[in-house]
Amino acid sequence: MQKKTNFLLLTLLLLLTAACGQGTQDSSNAGLIGGGIVGGEEVKDFDKFPFIVALDKRNADETSEEKEFIGYCGGTLISKGWVLTAGHCLAIEPTHITTGSTSKSEFSAKVKILEIIKHPSYKLSEVGLPLNDVALLRIEENEEITKLDFSQIAIAAQPGAPVLSPGTMATVMGWGAKCESFFCQALTPDSLRAVEVPIVEDEDAMDESSYGEYFKEELMLAAGFSRGGKDSCQGDSGGPLFVNNGAKNVLIGVVSAGAGCARENFYGLYARVTTYVAWINKTITK
Repeated sequence: MQKKTNFLLLTLLLLLTAACGQGTQDSSNAGLIGGGIVGGEEVKDFDKFPFIVALDKRNADETSEEKEFIGYCGGTLISKGWVLTAGHCLAIEPTHITTGSTSKSEFSAKVKILEIIKHPSYKLSEVGLPLNDVALLRIEENEEITKLDFSQIAIAAQPGAPVLSPGTMATVMGWGAKCESFFCQALTPDSLRAVEVPIVEDEDAMDESSYGEYFKEELMLAAGFSRGGKDSCQGDSGGPLFVNNGAKNVLIGVVSAGAGCARENFYGLYARVTTYVAWINKTITK
């Protein structure tokens, strides 16, 4: 019978996790966070990952240089008109998505969000873990985005697909913090970063040394190293977790949550994309 994680301990750990982003990383770099991505490297070639975007909240006057929250969460362009992100990222209601560069200071495309659709069953669990943590953003037509090669990303549609096998290395990327401390979170990197982490057996994430009963395998996917050190983190939320199958990148997760960043036995938690394929397709085609 599955043992339960100590409720108080898990609650305290979750309280240390900011509203947007989580991470996991290598023991030599323990404490680094995703976005800056804990234990990761800078992404040099944006053209290989044209589907990655950042969420912005900007001043109502679009001509103003005043920017309230720039790149506070990530997202994935799943078509020229839609972005998939995390439901909890909507705690700050985004007004635009930005993309076109690996550098936040050099984004060339600023695109207005026309509609925000959070999953109807989104909620927080009793310990603060977001459940059904996905949302869709409908964006206005943009010439630069229309030219992007959307064949470079596909949505994993089959729950038993090989790309979801435990031990398979997956990539997570974002502009989030590079460590869990306040100072790291206050100074998120300008450059896009990525890290590879293995998909984790559901049973490992449900172990008493990890998330226990609070890990919901039908809704969540865990990825990372038991020793910690590599992960996504604050600021990476909503961004993609994907596997390259040789022909293209396959989106399998949305950065969602975790106890801190890159901690031992506490893997990064991702919304399990295969659970939401029907909802995604129905929403973007209605």
